Amino acid sequence: MQVAIRIFWALGIGLLAQSVAALFDGFSFLRNVRLSRCRPLNDFTPPVTVIIPCKGIETDFESNVSNYLSQDYPHYQVIFTVASVDDPAYQALRTRLENVSMNKQNEEAEAVGPRGRRLCYGDSKDRENGGVQTALVVAGYSELRAEKVHNLLQGLKAVDAKAEVLVFADIDASPRRDWLRSLVAPLQEPKITVSTGFRWYLPGSGFVSHLRAAWDTSNATLLGDHEDNFAWGGSIAVRTIDFKRLAVAERYWANAVSDDLTLTRAVHEAGGRIRFEPRCLVASREESKFGEFLSWANRRSSSHESIGQAFGGKDSLLIPSIAAPCLRG
Repeated sequence: MQVAIRIFWALGIGLLAQSVAALFDGFSFLRNVRLSRCRPLNDFTPPVTVIIPCKGIETDFESNVSNYLSQDYPHYQVIFTVASVDDPAYQALRTRLENVSMNKQNEEAEAVGPRGRRLCYGDSKDRENGGVQTALVVAGYSELRAEKVHNLLQGLKAVDAKAEVLVFADIDASPRRDWLRSLVAPLQEPKITVSTGFRWYLPGSGFVSHLRAAWDTSNATLLGDHEDNFAWGGSIAVRTIDFKRLAVAERYWANAVSDDLTLTRAVHEAGGRIRFEPRCLVASREESKFGEFLSWANRRSSSHESIGQAFGGKDSLLIPSIAAPCLRG
């Protein structure tokens, strides 16, 4: 009995120590976010192409599309990709891009994708920002890789030849107007291979929504001003020349299930460095049912374990409401 009590106390003290360390990690993360917002941005704005895979109509879909098309950036291209013309996102995006086109006769080109599926894309200029070009790609399906990874690979075929930086983003994120400029800025330093941000779920009214936000925060607070960052697929910037040099598309994404974990591995294996840019901590709003949460948590568990191993088992949880005001501003 005495042995059991001692084990109980040892485990309890260990858990308490880990919780206190996690709390300090959380506040350190928040401090890093606030300090980054005070630093002025540089003027590094090379030609950029942003590729955004879409599936279905996510929460705040229309406003998120608008945010991506109205970035404070002199000239950039946005490529939206869907797996099929039957996806609800396809018609919504096509209608939006046709509506914002300054030339109502939006040209389309055809190319053959996997299994003869058609890729459709056209260039336009958004009225909200005359410097943005848009494209819509129908990627088709692949049995070799995850749907999102396949969408990214097909989207790469429509990248402007002048693009010096490739950016990969998620449609369920709500980027601020300075998101793109902030994400690209760290690449001015030659030693930085990849610049990344992270999502911050802003919970709704339901308990499951809060549970999901708390769960995902444990990954966010692992990022910081250090050498061991990982890339997050919703906000990634990499020089086109480095993306090709690392052979990400051919070597790492050809049969990949995860886009960001494989890119992280590519950078680390090449001795590169990933910079976390706190300005690119993007808000994501979504209500969840318990069944949906379990499915989401199951998908995230493998990546969470991989990330935790990369940090020597380090993990931290921070109450999401602490940093939420920084994202709403």
